[in-house]
Amino acid sequence: MEKSAPNSEGELLQRARDLISARLPTGWALKALSRGAGDEGADVAFALSAPDGQVGVVSVDVKRAVSGAGALGTARSLLASSATTGTAPMLITRYLAPPTRTMLREAGVGYADATGNLYLMLAVPALYLADRGADKDPWRGAGRPRGTLKGEPAARVVRALLDTDRSWRVRDLISASGASTGATYRVLEYLNDQELAARDERGAWSVPNWERLLRAWAEDWNYLTETTVRRYIHPRGLIRVQAAAAASSLSYAVTGATAAAEWSTVAPQRALSFYTEGAAAAAAEWGLRETDAGANVILLEPRTTRSFVFQNRGRTADGLARVAPAQAAVDLLNGPGRDPAEGEELITWMRGNEASWRI
Repeated sequence: MEKSAPNSEGELLQRARDLISARLPTGWALKALSRGAGDEGADVAFALSAPDGQVGVVSVDVKRAVSGAGALGTARSLLASSATTGTAPMLITRYLAPPTRTMLREAGVGYADATGNLYLMLAVPALYLADRGADKDPWRGAGRPRGTLKGEPAARVVRALLDTDRSWRVRDLISASGASTGATYRVLEYLNDQELAARDERGAWSVPNWERLLRAWAEDWNYLTETTVRRYIHPRGLIRVQAAAAASSLSYAVTGATAAAEWSTVAPQRALSFYTEGAAAAAAEWGLRETDAGANVILLEPRTTRSFVFQNRGRTADGLARVAPAQAAVDLLNGPGRDPAEGEELITWMRGNEASWRI
């Protein structure tokens, strides 16, 4: 049964105490020390006692609601306070979106929200607690919709920001991405709120951490749900398919591990995945037979023509048109089997070779 929305900071604090207490190892205890005890940036402190008598103190800031940008400001305040007091910093609020949780973990700030998301780590005494609650705010009311990176317009903006390492004026981003003016502003507002994009004093936009943006996009955009998926088999194997595609004049781009093989080591491929604007035409030209089982070719048909997935295409060593590295990485993270692991390998390559793939 879904809990009701918390109505006060006191209720938020109690829910967080219950969440932590229920996950403490045997022999540990939690006690709230004092509210407004003088720690700048903290509302209350938790004392966590280990069975051997050691005590760790957590400085807690409680907020009824907080955005990504607000969470970063709170994190900085808590970190400054904890550096002086020797306590562990923690933010408690109603709901924290996945990118905000990632940002807090990377900053070294614990968190708890009323849906059950939890992260808390102490060095002395040694303690690590983590749990996962909701990935969407269950209490967000009707009206303004929750920010999202789903859909073609958002993907166009994100791909432009990922593929090109520069500061963007909005009108240039609109032109490069092909997204509408309204969609571009909505996406930038959401990215700013989640600390995934930043605007400087001149109004130009940039991406402070491309990997965080890529992973946030992968949580919202999945090629298996955002395209029409058709499965085929070529009885004479993948080499024949690759040769036919390489010689084709159709608009297509191979994705997944086959595209990633140019940049990272992958396992031998048992299937090929292609984006194409015309699955039926590609199947006929390449000699594919539609099947419900044993497919070795997946054709992904975008819902719009001139889709962003074809932007910044390149060629593999075998002459296949392939997607850009950012697209291949997101598709692998959402793929089956070994795909997510190969996506991580590709991201590792991207970290070390940013100048070679970000235009």
